[in-house]
Amino acid sequence: DEFFFPVLFSSFYLAIKSIREEEYKIPYVILYGITAGICLMTRATNFLPIAVCILVIIVLLVMKKDYKNIFISGLVFIGSMLVVVAPFAIYFAAKGLFGEFINGSFLYNFKYLTNSTPWVLEKNSLETINNFILCYFCVFLMVFPITLAETARERVLYILLPAFELALFCYGIFFYHYPMIALFQVALFVAYTYKGIIKKKTRIFTMLAFVIVMCYFSRFELYAFLYTPFEYVEEYGYFT
Repeated sequence: DEFFFPVLFSSFYLAIKSIREEEYKIPYVILYGITAGICLMTRATNFLPIAVCILVIIVLLVMKKDYKNIFISGLVFIGSMLVVVAPFAIYFAAKGLFGEFINGSFLYNFKYLTNSTPWVLEKNSLETINNFILCYFCVFLMVFPITLAETARERVLYILLPAFELALFCYGIFFYHYPMIALFQVALFVAYTYKGIIKKKTRIFTMLAFVIVMCYFSRFELYAFLYTPFEYVEEYGYFT
């Protein structure tokens, strides 16, 4: 998943920029569509932060009654997504495996969600608190941008982002790498903190403290990448 982070982060940045500046440009939509296509071919849930941003953008356009922009952007988004998805669809169709392609790329995601039991229902309170602290800190960092955002539309976005993310992260099996899509929000936290409440004389010390905290938490992400696959093999005897 991490190999596609540059694309995901670029889309996330442009979506935030669109909401902040109220500029809804077609080139941005093209990147959203390409990102959605990549996520469908890898892990669909990785698109969640951008999807929440797009939802806010659609609401803002509806409030402006700019339905033409919504219609055109929708077509561009679907077309851009198909640019990524279509080659795979054509390849599998040519091999007589189009049904497997649809199942693996689309239907499986819904089956996985509907057949999974929320991990918070199976963990004790101490494990639940531990998992929230260690893995979901990026989500809770949104508290700071909410208080420092300059416009109401930004505050709404920074309330919806952690709400949707927590709903997704808590529903299903718990894996350390799932919350990684929220790492983009660390950049938001740094930007707002740097611009807003921190004075010039204390910025360097604050940023240093933040780096230390990030290094501490990032070791759990490294743990997920280095050890979780091997533990999975040890427990189940195979990779999926």
